[in-house]
Amino acid sequence: MARGNAVTAGEVRQYFSALKTGANPPATPSADLWQALSTRGALGGTPDRPVVTPIGDHVLRELSVRSVRTDPLPLLAVSDELGAIQNELETVARTMEYFLAELGPIVPAEALPFLRISAAGLANQRTNPQELAERFRNAWGMMEVLGGDPRDRLLAAELLAATDVPIPTVYAHMMQTVDQLRALQPRCEEPVATATILHLYPNPTSSSRLSDWVRIRSSQNSPEAAALLAAQGDDRLQADQAYRSAFAADGNSDPDPSRAAAYLAVSGTVSGHAIAQMEELVKALRAIHIPSPWLTGALLLSRPGLSTPETVDWVLKAAEISKARHLGPTEAEQLAVAVAMVHGLPSGRFAGAAPPILSTGTTDRLGVPTLVALHAWIYRSILGDPEPSGTDASRGG
Repeated sequence: MARGNAVTAGEVRQYFSALKTGANPPATPSADLWQALSTRGALGGTPDRPVVTPIGDHVLRELSVRSVRTDPLPLLAVSDELGAIQNELETVARTMEYFLAELGPIVPAEALPFLRISAAGLANQRTNPQELAERFRNAWGMMEVLGGDPRDRLLAAELLAATDVPIPTVYAHMMQTVDQLRALQPRCEEPVATATILHLYPNPTSSSRLSDWVRIRSSQNSPEAAALLAAQGDDRLQADQAYRSAFAADGNSDPDPSRAAAYLAVSGTVSGHAIAQMEELVKALRAIHIPSPWLTGALLLSRPGLSTPETVDWVLKAAEISKARHLGPTEAEQLAVAVAMVHGLPSGRFAGAAPPILSTGTTDRLGVPTLVALHAWIYRSILGDPEPSGTDASRGG
């Protein structure tokens, strides 16, 4: 048995489990284990007649759900980590509240419900919120000039605000591309956001990549997916088709699997083992009524080394914060905000975790694909608004 502060989470979990199941645990715990648990109210009674308290039940649950990662770690380190991550989620939630209060007055009523997920994306930047709010205001002012549906412009402003690209370097080129997209038949449902993606991702460019977008658009169920894939090359298109096949997306009326395929295709190389893990994760996400479980699973697949039970546990913890702070009026919106909060946690927060499953790392918590997935595909589907209405005929509309 380890001593002092080196009592491991695994030792505690195993001891509690034995006590709860009556599986003949040691008659008396070591002095170190007894002190570590009794002083925190997790064990009552006496060393020779220990009793698991309600606090102990909570400790057992927390350790069991993440045992794959935390068993070898010192108990105190795990306790400190859980508290720190919980506090970080609370901080992100408070920052969301700031953005909603600051930016709500400038967003038209039609787009206002979508500001919640935009606020989550902005809060995940982990930067000065006042400066970021000002950057968003500047981006929004430029998007207003382009006219059209304000919901389309909101996503474009979010993408521009969340990057470190000087907006004037791409703005004039974006204006030209927006006009070209509006002139196409069939029409592009989201010309402003689509043009923004084409000029930002994967690197800022003056090229519209419009011919690639037109070529790809017919095989994708959204203009944003085609824009993300437009500069990726044929290998990424082949990856998209491979994931579609793996997720049985082709011919499926539900767009969720195909959106997950597109997200993974632009995000990096994913192993066959990871696909199996994703299927397990999708099943678990469905059980807690997560919106868009395939795409949500693809987003959360990039959490390094977290088991399915721990991933779901963090989403539920974040959802409790989202609900308590009224960051979404419905359970589905609260869960979507929670997914954004969890995905935004930096990888280094999880001690003992394995490397990320997405091997090339082109999608991270600040990435354009993630913001598009959360805003355009998950949140818009929740609000029952699969695409902006046909009010985007011209600039200034």
